[in-house]
Amino acid sequence: MKKPLLKVDFHTHTTYSDGRLTPERLISRAKNLGVGTLAVTDHDTTAGLKEARIFAEQSGIHLVDGIEISCRQGDTSVHLLVYGSKVFNERLLQFVQNFREKKLGRVERILEKLHVLGFPISLEELDAVDYENLGRPHIGRAMVRKGYVQSLSEAFAKYLSPGRLAYVPREEADTQEAVRLLGEIGAVCAVAHPGQIRMEQGELFKNIKHWQSLGLCGIECYHPCHEDRLAEFYANYAKENNLLVLGGSDFHEIGASDSKHGELGDQSGRWKNLEEDVQQLLTRIG
Repeated sequence: MKKPLLKVDFHTHTTYSDGRLTPERLISRAKNLGVGTLAVTDHDTTAGLKEARIFAEQSGIHLVDGIEISCRQGDTSVHLLVYGSKVFNERLLQFVQNFREKKLGRVERILEKLHVLGFPISLEELDAVDYENLGRPHIGRAMVRKGYVQSLSEAFAKYLSPGRLAYVPREEADTQEAVRLLGEIGAVCAVAHPGQIRMEQGELFKNIKHWQSLGLCGIECYHPCHEDRLAEFYANYAKENNLLVLGGSDFHEIGASDSKHGELGDQSGRWKNLEEDVQQLLTRIG
């Protein structure tokens, strides 16, 4: 097992989902920033991993295959990070494909609402690599390019967030169903950014315990939305409950100004037991 370099990042996105950099540019930036171990975890797709691996091998970066699955627990959004060769399992790929096909319909309904509001945008103007994997960020960026809003955050605040005029709820996989499948195929999976899950803490940990019984392996403790005290709280909880400790930037684009996304490798500096935790993760992935 290759030992990771000082900086690691287990949560990144490319143009194959809602990231702004191609796999080549993502790998190049990671190399320049001193990231030695990197996971590409695009939303509900593995389409960019082959390309990413080519450039990672050229750059001497240890690439970890990954995917981020969009799920729902009741009315609450939950994301799962999955790592290793099992991301190519046929059952898993079919599982996420079923929901990817529904994304385009949702985007079309959002565009219809925006058109009624006086903000016409065509599908072609969304500038996507994969039109089955479109999301609200693609629409928000198109709104900025067309001068309808000044920033992506304004697009969400005024039109694309729940309760706003152009919002359309998304259909997502049931979290329990997803974790059960991941457990059955032996995948290494973790809860992404628990600080963003809109649940009371007791309910969240009750669910994590249940998911763990179905196959959940870890928690993303170090994330831009987790301030230091919260990150350590999650890390201690994970260790006490035999769960892997993970961390990642949730990188989407250079210079992202919101607190939900960071720069490549930026969680490494505050990750207290980096080498030990990462080696445990990489050993588990195999």
